[in-house]
Amino acid sequence: GTVEKDFVIERKSVLKPEATLQTITYDGANHKPDLSGLDSNCVVVGNNNGITNVGTYTVEFKLPDTYNYEWSDETVANISLDYYKIEKATNVWKTEPALNKSEWTYKETAATINEYSARFGTVNVTLDGEAYTAMPTEAGSYTLKFTVVGNDNYTGLEKTITVTAPSDFVAKQVIDVLASKLIKRGVDLNSLSWGEVE
Repeated sequence: GTVEKDFVIERKSVLKPEATLQTITYDGANHKPDLSGLDSNCVVVGNNNGITNVGTYTVEFKLPDTYNYEWSDETVANISLDYYKIEKATNVWKTEPALNKSEWTYKETAATINEYSARFGTVNVTLDGEAYTAMPTEAGSYTLKFTVVGNDNYTGLEKTITVTAPSDFVAKQVIDVLASKLIKRGVDLNSLSWGEVE
């Protein structure tokens, strides 16, 4: 005769993935979790590309199907886990802008700017609000400004340096021109004396 028996095929249990959220200050690097230790039946939804910019990196997992598989806690819904939280960085100077001297006089070599760099971003340099091209050659006080524009990932930076070409700069230029003309006329400059007009 025929014997009938009832039987049940139970869902296969899949180890439920877990994650510990890591908080990282933005460093420009890509951070990607190692998912190699997951249960072989745990399916990653999408691509595990990691995260670089400020924000939270979440990975979603699912079962191969919810008819034949279940998580180890007997649930079947997709799981979303946060792995990384990237926070905004406070920018700093790797090498702070500086001059080899803050002032100079007529015929002296103008100041030079050292090598400078910021941890993040491009440094823009202006002289009295205009794009910097060279040190000034006229008398006066000038402002050099070194700026990094901040964004969502890091804060901005600003460094201001005042440079001075002293007020006697122009006077010495005039004296130099007069001396040149006197020499051309055969005047011995050593015979001349300087002083207040009586």
